[in-house]
Amino acid sequence: MYEDNLYKFDRGDYTDEQRLLLILELEDKERQNFERLKRKFSLSQETEKTPRRDAIPESVRIAVWRRDEGKCAKCGSRKNLEYDHIIPVSEGGSNTVRNIELLCEECNRKKRDNIE
Repeated sequence: MYEDNLYKFDRGDYTDEQRLLLILELEDKERQNFERLKRKFSLSQETEKTPRRDAIPESVRIAVWRRDEGKCAKCGSRKNLEYDHIIPVSEGGSNTVRNIELLCEECNRKKRDNIE
């Protein structure tokens, strides 16, 4: 018996100190396991709060590419193009042709820097 818990040892040749150390080790492992579970489930709750972003449908990507003529809607560059949400998904934007434009990487980063 230790702190209102009953422990059973298979071997009877442990000293009192050894028994106490084994009990403390068991309690430490249990505490670590609970901490791990706590982190695991608090992390999963946080990720559930983050809206999952669906991929932009291929039909939308093709329509945006054609509309923007395969170039950046801001500067006209044809290098390092990215599909950009005009209204961010996190702000309620959608994966529609009206809400997506082609931007080069540089223009997209500038836009992001202005939003923050």
